[in-house]
Amino acid sequence: RFVYTLTAPPGRLDEQFTEKLVHLPYAMSFKTDPDAPDVGPLPALTRGHFTFGSLNRPNKISADCIALWARVLKAVPDARLLVGAVSEAATAERLLAQFAAAGIGPERLDLRPRLPTRDYLALHNEIDLLLDTFPYAGGTTSNHALWMGVPTLTLAGSTLAQRLGAGIMGKVGLSDWVAESEDEFVARAQGAVADLPALASLRQSLRERLMHSPNLSTAKVADSVALAFRIMWQRWCAGEAPQPIILPRFEA
Repeated sequence: RFVYTLTAPPGRLDEQFTEKLVHLPYAMSFKTDPDAPDVGPLPALTRGHFTFGSLNRPNKISADCIALWARVLKAVPDARLLVGAVSEAATAERLLAQFAAAGIGPERLDLRPRLPTRDYLALHNEIDLLLDTFPYAGGTTSNHALWMGVPTLTLAGSTLAQRLGAGIMGKVGLSDWVAESEDEFVARAQGAVADLPALASLRQSLRERLMHSPNLSTAKVADSVALAFRIMWQRWCAGEAPQPIILPRFEA
C-alpha cells in the first residue's frame, strides 16, 4: 500500500495494515482553483476579535471534536467560530445544541450554508485559523485553505484518516500547526491568537509556499510511484520477501 511519509511516518502505523507499506516522499498532489480570489488580510487585525473556522463537511464534526473546539473557545473568550457547509436546519440545530451542552452559546457561532466554489474560497477571508476535524481530518478542504492563506490547526492521531492533516501541513513546513495532544491543540490555538503579526505574515506567504511545494508536481508524484514499482519488481525477481519501502526525496 502506498502512503505519504508525513502522513504515515515509517513504523508508526505499519501494524494497522496487512500489506507492507511503501512510504512516498511526494504523494499529495493538489490542483489549485484558477478562479480563486486573492488572499485577504488577517481578519482579526480589523474586526476586533479572532475567528476560528471549520469548512469541512458537518458530518465530520464529531462530539469529541466539538468538546475540544469548545475548550479552545473558552481559552480565547473573545473568539468566534465560523462553521461552513451547514445548509440543513437539522444540522444547525444539532451543532447549536452540542455546543450549548459544551458551554458555548449561539452568539459565538456563525453557521454558513454550502456555497459555490468561488464564494466558498472567498469565505476564507473571514477566517483567521481553521480547526481540523477528527477522527477524520480534512483533505481537499485543508489544501484549499492553504491556497487562501489560512493554516489548519490539526490534531495528529494514530490512524491514517486522522493524520491526513499532519501530512498536508507538513508538506509546506507547517509542523507547528500539528498538535500531538488535545492540551497542545488548545495551547497552539492560544499561541496563534497571541501573535497576530506572525499569523498575518504567514497568511500572505502560504500561496507562494504551496506554489513551490514539490507535492504540487504531478511529475514528482508519478516518478516516486514508478520508482517504488521498480523496487518491488527487483525484489520479487530476487526472491526476496515483501518488506516496507521508504523512498528518499529526489529531484525529478
